[in-house]
Amino acid sequence: MSDLNEGPGELPPELREFYDAHRDTGEPTGAQLGKALLRVHSGTRPAAPMTLSRRRWLPPELLAVAALLLLTIGGGAIGWYLKTESLRADAMLFDARAAWVAGDLDAAIASLDRCGSDDCVRLAAAVKRAKTQLKQQAPLEAAEKGSLLALDLELSAGQRSVIADQISPRAPQSDRDLAEAEADALLRQGFPPEVVSRAVALFIAGLEVSASTPELATRNFREVVALVPGTTLARRAEKRMQPLVGPTPPEQIAEPPPAPVVEAAPSPADQVDTKRAALLEQGKRAKKEKNFGAAITALEQCLALSRGDLECTLTLATTYAARGTDENSQVDNEKARALYVEFLRIAPPDDRRISRVQAILGEPLDEAARAPDPHDLYLRGYQLRESAPDEARRLFEEVVRLAPTSIDGQKAKARIAELGTRSPMGRLRIASVPTNARVFIDGVDTGRNTPVLPGDSLEVTPGRHTIYAEAGGRRSSTTQLTVVEGDNPVIQLTVQ
Repeated sequence: MSDLNEGPGELPPELREFYDAHRDTGEPTGAQLGKALLRVHSGTRPAAPMTLSRRRWLPPELLAVAALLLLTIGGGAIGWYLKTESLRADAMLFDARAAWVAGDLDAAIASLDRCGSDDCVRLAAAVKRAKTQLKQQAPLEAAEKGSLLALDLELSAGQRSVIADQISPRAPQSDRDLAEAEADALLRQGFPPEVVSRAVALFIAGLEVSASTPELATRNFREVVALVPGTTLARRAEKRMQPLVGPTPPEQIAEPPPAPVVEAAPSPADQVDTKRAALLEQGKRAKKEKNFGAAITALEQCLALSRGDLECTLTLATTYAARGTDENSQVDNEKARALYVEFLRIAPPDDRRISRVQAILGEPLDEAARAPDPHDLYLRGYQLRESAPDEARRLFEEVVRLAPTSIDGQKAKARIAELGTRSPMGRLRIASVPTNARVFIDGVDTGRNTPVLPGDSLEVTPGRHTIYAEAGGRRSSTTQLTVVEGDNPVIQLTVQ
């Protein structure tokens, strides 16, 4: 091949024709045409410019998902750690409070040192100062006593602590103070909150009417003894009841009994019948005295002893219906209805009471049962006078409407006057699963069923309250809420 700069050598006809046609123009030059010819014969292409090889990584979308997943896992781990530390600090603080109330300052300091939060560090330093001050032989100055009482108020959370008794010994308790202080002790002993609230309210009401109506006071004290037997409150009720029922007659010297007459032992069937009759009579007597709790207990024992007993079934049904009307309890009404149905199933066809029971089942039980007892309405209002004064006012007004001239009516008028003008209140809206559950505030039955809607909200005094609901003999978990003036967040309760 000739030099490319000298022009082409022997060319194919088509290139020769192209070359001759452009010979005089100088384009393309011989060198350019020679290069084109070389590429045609050799099948080569111009070399691509050299570039650095690229290393292929994961797709950007996959990298973004991996980063998001890493952030989520890391955030969850950090949140779990913070929550664990918060729970541990709360547990240590709870132990420290309990130790303070019990007067064990060393245990309180140890718990606060293990807690480690800023509040715990502050409280630990305050408790150490308090320990030094309490060891002093000289009397405490007013400023020292004030700081110790402030610390006690923060740590005891409303309980009476050993430290508070040491700083400012309290005077001997009156009957009313003992009843109110005994409520916490009764709850710790396992009594239901509603039983404790009723026993305390009955005891206080008995104190109020012991001078004017000793018969009513005696009835209240007896029910207290039946509700919380063997407790300090029951013993105080028995002591208060003694002067009301009169002195017991002097014990007489009994003459030697005659020789016993040996009789044949009763058969097991006779023993069951005797016990069943005694329980039935006990239940009827308690129901007549409006001691529904004792009546229901005796009648349920009667049915457990003699399943399907006609008299016990019907008496228990009427007892549940009476209490359901008094306390506006849908649960008691449903139990009464079920027992009425059971009575119709087991009753003989010629029983004259069948028509009456059928009539009751044909209309709401609330209409078939008797009207509410003003005394029970007054007691419930008295229980709610501090936590829900507006609801208490409504109950007192109902007592005045039902029995304006009775003792309860006169006391209800006085209570209405004591409540005075409306103070700022907090409004509660409450929902539950299932619905139609009875609402309790601070262990007191409010008489309201869920849902408590905005148009008919439950008004309570601002401050710390405990709230739970009951339905079908079951109870929701207790919710503690700091109520503020005006509307509060909706409270969701689940009855399990």
